[in-house]
Amino acid sequence: MSMDSEKRPEKLLRASLLQGHEAKLSYLGHVLIEHRHGLVVNSRLTRATGRAEWEAAWAMAKDIPGRRRATLGADKHYDDRDFVKCLRTLT
Repeated sequence: MSMDSEKRPEKLLRASLLQGHEAKLSYLGHVLIEHRHGLVVNSRLTRATGRAEWEAAWAMAKDIPGRRRATLGADKHYDDRDFVKCLRTLT
């Protein structure tokens, strides 16, 4: 692994700006999939920010119909005390 790939994203952005490169606006696609049949039930497109994944996941979870508690599965990045607490307020 090179030293550049180990730097944090904001350090890479700062370094590229100092070298005369322009910053580019980036976007993220988010998809909520129904587990049993693999069908897409919701999707979002957001600007890439530090909290875009959490905000999109919360918004899509909020849109799940019904009053019953839903079981959600996600990547390890979403296993955060504050995020889980926020999701639990939806019930």
